[in-house]
Amino acid sequence: MSYKISKKYALSGPEGDSHKTSSKFIILHDVGANSGAAANASYFKNNWRTAQTYVAFVVGDGGKVYQVGTPGYVQWGAGSTANAQAPVQIELGRTTSKSQFKKDYAAYVELARDMAKKYGIPLTLDAGGASTTGVKTHRWETDHIWGSHVDPYGYLSPMGISKAQLQKNIKNGIKTTTNKIYTVKKGDSWWKIATDHKTTVAKLAVLHGKKVISMLYPGDKIKLK
Repeated sequence: MSYKISKKYALSGPEGDSHKTSSKFIILHDVGANSGAAANASYFKNNWRTAQTYVAFVVGDGGKVYQVGTPGYVQWGAGSTANAQAPVQIELGRTTSKSQFKKDYAAYVELARDMAKKYGIPLTLDAGGASTTGVKTHRWETDHIWGSHVDPYGYLSPMGISKAQLQKNIKNGIKTTTNKIYTVKKGDSWWKIATDHKTTVAKLAVLHGKKVISMLYPGDKIKLK
């Protein structure tokens, strides 16, 4: 789990709905305005009764996760029918930064997958009708149960995430690659390094001023990817 859950804005005591849900849906939202995760989590915390809206988690601000409602208990993020069947609803805060969005989106997907697994909900997105369990968007809930909201696709699409991509990520997760550091040994060659490690060499030369030095020596470190 690459994210941490903050309970800074979590409802407590008599706050929030006391009814337990069934485990049929995980519902995905976005906040619908250009504001981040902490701002929306704070709003839910302080206005849940008067605004009559809140969810379990709000994600954003660079991949942060804030808990508001209690997972497994009714949250007021969709219509009453869907609310009663969704142990977890998740809001995604907005940003205009593509680099921040990448972090927010990764946490959003990972959290949705983790919560689906926790409650035995299939990792399918927007599949079937009202009787089909799985991960659902608010748009799906509007189309198949009740309401007029169409999030989160209106926010995701301009950021480069289509419905097909979201489906793929919910099913398989988001795979990331990291560079490995390799220490050169006597007798190594570029071909040997690349072949032995089944990789491409990210650093192809050692730079010395403006001159490219193609030689490496035992003990030198290079990046593999």
